[in-house]
Amino acid sequence: GVIKDETKAQRLFLNAAEAGHAQSQFQLGKLFLKQDRVLAARMWLGKASSQSFDLATVLLSDLDIIEQSNKEALELELVEFSQPSDKSD
Repeated sequence: GVIKDETKAQRLFLNAAEAGHAQSQFQLGKLFLKQDRVLAARMWLGKASSQSFDLATVLLSDLDIIEQSNKEALELELVEFSQPSDKSD
């Protein structure tokens, strides 16, 4: 099997991504997502998407949907938390 070295992969993708290689920008964005580095991921996915790399465009769209869903769920929790309970103590 192949041993995964994320540090090496990141360095290689970054070099190619900075040179404008759309697929490397996409792969770097995915790697950053895996590392929960969403802002960096969005930046590189955006660069790939701006070069018409369709998978990056789809992934950015999916991120928007997930973030909107999470925001709505949090807002709902805050509303429920701030409302007085009907339970009698």
